[in-house]
Amino acid sequence: MKNKQQPSPPGWPLQILKLLIHPNYIEEIEGDLEELYQYNLERHSSSKANWLYTKEVIKLLRPLLLRSLEGTYRMNNYGIIKNYFKIAIRSLRANKFQNALKILGITIALSASITIYQYINFESSFDKFHTDIEHLYRVDVDRIHNGVLQSQKATSYSAFGPDAQEDISGIEKFTRVRIRTSSVVVSKDSTKSTYSIQKPAFVDPSFLNMFDFGLKDSSILQEPNSIILTESTSSKYFGDQNPLGQVITVIHGRYELPMEVKAIIPDVKLNSHIQFEALIPYQAFFPEGDWVSHSWDWSGVTTYLKLREGVSPDQIESSFPQLVRKYKGEKMEERNMDYQFSLRPVEEIHLYGHLDGELEVNGNDQALYFLGIAALLILAISWLNNVNLTTAHNSTRSKEMSVRRVLGARNTQVFTQLFMESLLTHGIAVFLAVAVIFASTDQIEGWLEISLNISTLFQWHFWMIAMLYVILGSLFVSFDYKLIFNQFQDKHSIQLLNTNSSISIRKAGVAFQFGILLVLIIITWAVDTQLTYIQNYNLGLDKEKVIVIEKPRLSRKEGRKSANAFLGKLENLSWVKSHTSSFQIPGSELGWTGGVRQTTQPKELGQDLYVSAVNDNYIKTLGLKLKAGSTFEDIACQEHSHVILNETATRLLGFDKPEDALQTDLINSTDRKQRVIGVIEDFHYSSLRENVEPLMLAHLSRSLDYIFIKLGEGDRYNQIDQLETTWKESYANTTFDFFFLDDQINQQYKADIEFKKLFTAFSSIASSLALMGILGLSSFYAARRIKEIGIRKVLGANLTSIIWLLSRQFMLLIVIGSALAIPTSYYLISIWLQSFAYQIEITWVWFVISFLLVISVSWIILSLQTLKAASVNPVECLKDE
Repeated sequence: MKNKQQPSPPGWPLQILKLLIHPNYIEEIEGDLEELYQYNLERHSSSKANWLYTKEVIKLLRPLLLRSLEGTYRMNNYGIIKNYFKIAIRSLRANKFQNALKILGITIALSASITIYQYINFESSFDKFHTDIEHLYRVDVDRIHNGVLQSQKATSYSAFGPDAQEDISGIEKFTRVRIRTSSVVVSKDSTKSTYSIQKPAFVDPSFLNMFDFGLKDSSILQEPNSIILTESTSSKYFGDQNPLGQVITVIHGRYELPMEVKAIIPDVKLNSHIQFEALIPYQAFFPEGDWVSHSWDWSGVTTYLKLREGVSPDQIESSFPQLVRKYKGEKMEERNMDYQFSLRPVEEIHLYGHLDGELEVNGNDQALYFLGIAALLILAISWLNNVNLTTAHNSTRSKEMSVRRVLGARNTQVFTQLFMESLLTHGIAVFLAVAVIFASTDQIEGWLEISLNISTLFQWHFWMIAMLYVILGSLFVSFDYKLIFNQFQDKHSIQLLNTNSSISIRKAGVAFQFGILLVLIIITWAVDTQLTYIQNYNLGLDKEKVIVIEKPRLSRKEGRKSANAFLGKLENLSWVKSHTSSFQIPGSELGWTGGVRQTTQPKELGQDLYVSAVNDNYIKTLGLKLKAGSTFEDIACQEHSHVILNETATRLLGFDKPEDALQTDLINSTDRKQRVIGVIEDFHYSSLRENVEPLMLAHLSRSLDYIFIKLGEGDRYNQIDQLETTWKESYANTTFDFFFLDDQINQQYKADIEFKKLFTAFSSIASSLALMGILGLSSFYAARRIKEIGIRKVLGANLTSIIWLLSRQFMLLIVIGSALAIPTSYYLISIWLQSFAYQIEITWVWFVISFLLVISVSWIILSLQTLKAASVNPVECLKDE
């Protein structure tokens, strides 16, 4: 057996060190680095030890340790360096237009790239602030019926956590989280005010130990009548008063409990997928003995596990099938169901956990990849612009460089001069870009509704990357010109002032630049078209002019009295076309009922349907279309006994036509019978990323959590004011919380809308940079050939032929770039569209019009520069000859 090879430090940093460090120091430094590497290797992984080794090498690149330049006595000859910078500054002043374009281009590119970096950093940082993040996992559930995957949920059974911890040794802790709107009654100054807590989190005491939300004392949540508020929630309820020890009444469901404020914690960070306004003990509203508290039938909680040190998630997952069979096996066999439980790392939830029942709207990992590519393309365009403009300008300095060499300057000194000029340009651009970021961060945060961590600009790795960008950019530009300059002998160099020194590499760069421009235009068009298609897609319901009011959670008697009074007064408002109520809102999570089948079918044919409890006029208010049968208000309905199905549900239950389902009795897993009185056309309750789900509407006569009001014509602000007045008359001392239904539905596409904003903005920036490059190059080449243009004019050439002469090379490069850009953009668009169940078709119109647009704009820019050159009197052009 071969011995495992001892890891060794990477070779390339040492080679750089030997190349740059003075020979007198290298042996001692190399020995110290080797010792430090072995020290780090014992404490870290080999990859981290390699990184630390490289970092130490970079830190050793100091002026006093560097070897002497060729032809000079000392590297740190500050007089020579000062002279280099003086010449660099003079060069900047002498060519203001070209250098302004370069600095502006690099500044814009860096500002855009840093913003993208901050956004990607924010999206990737979700939940990383938890100390034990490497051991924290969420339990996900796949529900499979008759071998077909029916749903993938982020919620699990309330009994899963405690039973898993008891039966599986590798689980250290668990916590259940349920976040649902509740009401809070605050007594202050002899008055009672009712507030709505949008996001109260009902959690187990271990929640505080597992997650880092500013408080680790889990004993507080072991007291059933305790509550923890966030700072902003405390300020909302109590103002400047000390909230600790205050007693408030929390109303949730059928429970109404007095609770004492035990602690105040900081507001939840934006980069947490668990967002809440208050923490309430789980057992307070789900007490032991209540069937939902510890149930293998109710899956209304999100379960998190903390694994013990050294235990892998695969080990735990391998025990899940046995656990499920132990507690749910009989029911699974009876209904031919299977439940596959899995663990998802908490740090991956925001970007990759797109399941039913997510606590928050998730991010989009594909969007981050596209934005990262956009950032690299923006930098590439600015780099190419800089290289092309610098090389084109420096090709006119051949006489200057030749004179320097005749007077004894070595190649290294010429190169250093060019490097210093480029270094100055890049350095100015970096500091301008950072200034732009500081000035615009607040506007960007408000535009995207995110938090861009400005502190990243003060971290050492950011400035290391910035310095690396400046140095590599300067080296690349300098080397590019040196390669061109060295193609000629000194005796010929003085004649190169009017020689076209373009080379194939630079032409390829220009073609690549045009290709990038075309790719970005096409993809931006596709993204805008798809998201516009989604936002304007006929969902099968009328979401316009529907206002939704969230009812406060009052006692059952008081709640019914207030609701009846409010709904009665709505009838007197002439501009209210209809109203209804429901437990859920389109665009939010639906409940479900299992084992639904016709009474004549066996249990194994039972199907899982999504269910929503609604009032009369639900179909009318939301503009749903009745396919067959009656609505709830058309007949005398009993509680839960009459239901309406959508078309997908009727097909799933075995009906050939909607009419066949009418007056059919259904039965579910709890043996409750329900009669089908109507069938509605399919409508999209959830995101268009998903197919239409089988849905059952169940009738309830009492007013439910969300009141939907269809508004008629009139002044919208006046209507809202009247609604608030009517609300206050019926619900005294409560807040009037409302939103529009279309806004709620659009929230499902928050990540996509952010992506559209960012990608459109940065594509515009990249396009502007590409056009700036075309402007700079075309103005330079027109100036370079101004004498040729003058001679052609004297010989009788017309303006059209002159324009074609100067632009044909650019037109050819556009064609070459387009040949590569079109298939690339087609491929990228196809990948992105795969995440949507309903998507547009890729059309040739995007490609043709985008190509013509690039051609037209480039032609206009080139023509304007040529016209400018051609307008000069030939006498002025040729007088020096």
